[in-house]
Amino acid sequence: MRVRNYLIILLLGYSVCGLTVFFMLNAIHRGEAQLSDQVSESKLILRDIDGLERNFSHWMLLSDLVLGADESYLCNGALKLGNEVDSILQTLATEVNPAYQTSVLEIQDFSNRQKNRLLKSRSLVHSDRQSKLDELLTQMDADSEIAIGSLESLKTSILTVFEQQESQLDASLSNRQAAIRICLLGFLGSALLLWLWISSIVSQPISMLAQQSRIKDESERNFKLRATAPYEVRQLADSFSELVGDLEYQIEEHKKTQIERGKLHRKLMDASRRAGMADVASEVLHNVGNVLNSMNVSATVIRNSLRDSLVPKLVFANRQFLKHKDDYGHYLEKDEKGKHFPAALDYMSDTLVADRETYQEETKQLIKNIAHVRDAIRRQLSMSRDKGVIETFPLSELIHECISINKDKANRLNAFFSVECPETLNLVTDRHKLQQVLINLIANALDSVGEDLTESGRVKVIANHESEMVELSVVDNGVGIPEQNLTKVFQQGFTTKVNGHGFGLHSCALTAQALGGKLNVTSDGPGHGSSFQLVIPLKQLELCTV
Repeated sequence: MRVRNYLIILLLGYSVCGLTVFFMLNAIHRGEAQLSDQVSESKLILRDIDGLERNFSHWMLLSDLVLGADESYLCNGALKLGNEVDSILQTLATEVNPAYQTSVLEIQDFSNRQKNRLLKSRSLVHSDRQSKLDELLTQMDADSEIAIGSLESLKTSILTVFEQQESQLDASLSNRQAAIRICLLGFLGSALLLWLWISSIVSQPISMLAQQSRIKDESERNFKLRATAPYEVRQLADSFSELVGDLEYQIEEHKKTQIERGKLHRKLMDASRRAGMADVASEVLHNVGNVLNSMNVSATVIRNSLRDSLVPKLVFANRQFLKHKDDYGHYLEKDEKGKHFPAALDYMSDTLVADRETYQEETKQLIKNIAHVRDAIRRQLSMSRDKGVIETFPLSELIHECISINKDKANRLNAFFSVECPETLNLVTDRHKLQQVLINLIANALDSVGEDLTESGRVKVIANHESEMVELSVVDNGVGIPEQNLTKVFQQGFTTKVNGHGFGLHSCALTAQALGGKLNVTSDGPGHGSSFQLVIPLKQLELCTV
């Protein structure tokens, strides 16, 4: 039998169970609806009886006033109230059970007699009126006791039936809930048993195939199934046998190629290791080269300052002064050269102090650059790719340091810097890696504005803080980037510079990934400048692996 047939049996079984439950619940619901109608009908009858009681009591009161107190002007109201009582009695006559019709008829007879008595009271003459009214009142009292008894008996009977119907309805509702639970449990149980039966028929052969496939000894495998198994599963077993045979052949072929693949893998590992070492060396040279330019400028400033120093002149002046050590006063006051000695000494002192401050500033910059070179070499020559140092620092301070390293290059190109960064914005990341990227981006921006001589170059560094990310933008008004090169600038080896090597932006992109961010570029085309956006987390507790 096919699996499709088993599924049809399963659906038919579900349908039969569902229809059985439906018809059972429908029968219970019809019984409850009938009981509910009976209860509603009894409620209406009880409501009419309550109205009858109220009107009957009011009628008796008015009749008593008409017949007993001779208040004849109330006779019309009493007759009208009697008509309302008759209307209610007619309604009850059509609603109540035939067993209670006797009580209703007795009350109706009393109503007719009472209306006749009221009509007679209107036609009595004055001479014997009081005696006739007393007689009619006596008749009314006797008849009213019988009518009231019939009314109470009717109400008691109807109320008893109503309470019985309500109890039956409550019991029916409880039985219905129990029946619903039993039907649902029966339906779910039968559906589960049917599903388990069909599932065992279909899944048992498949489990047998899986068990046979785990046997390693080929001689013990047996993928043939019994004829009772579904047709599709038996087809699967045959296809599985063929597949296992093909796999065994493929495994043998794979084993033959593993040795060759291992040799090739070792060669590729050696080649990749050498390429990695070359990348590290290139990155070290590129990052160190940017800083060495600034170091060279600082060294030149110190050399020129030493060359033009006033120290030799100060030594000469000191020697001249010592020649007149016996007559210092006469020399400083009367001698033509001696009179200028204090002013010259003051000028040389101020100049030497200024030179000393220049030496200190340039030396401090040299120390920072040397520290950056040392850190770049220490980090990038390590083949183990260490985790770096995570620290907290002000972003604006780092930006100004990177600008300071490139300031001499900017002065040569007549370029101007501007910075937009909150002073209170602090980053938690690897300071030296971020400094490395910014130095490269600022140096590239200066190269871009240096090629355009029509206006002064401008390089703007902007820091925007949004949520948990910080965007650093380096914007220039240089030559711009053609649209076809926007997707190539971060590729290793791509460059448009005459003496470029195409490694700087590639290294920056990799470092941005290590910082948990990314590096993007935008440009409106040649002559419209370019913008590089570095997006990194505000707080990064661990560097990413690139």
